[in-house]
Amino acid sequence: MNTIFNHTSLNLSCPMLRLRKHPTDDFSESLDRLMSTNWCQCANCVGMGLIRECRCCQEIPEMESLTVSTGVGCITDHPGFRSVCLDHYVLETCYHWYNQQYGRAIQDANE
Repeated sequence: MNTIFNHTSLNLSCPMLRLRKHPTDDFSESLDRLMSTNWCQCANCVGMGLIRECRCCQEIPEMESLTVSTGVGCITDHPGFRSVCLDHYVLETCYHWYNQQYGRAIQDANE
């Protein structure tokens, strides 16, 4: 089973899986994010295809506190990142749990 995990709408108790909408609604500033990575504060961000994907871990308060508490500069260097955020089986389990808890309506609204 090759399930695509849509993490943008999750609001789980694990802060490593929680993302929030970026506070800015300035469209021109958002477009600038597509053209460079000057907005990156952790030095690991890469250009992405969608404005909503152009976020630095240091712009998300929960991520910033995790990086500070463990002494890493980027959430991808956090000791738990690989096992929680990149493991296919963990993501698949979270995906099914989320659908059981909240249904597919929220996910479908984001597509």
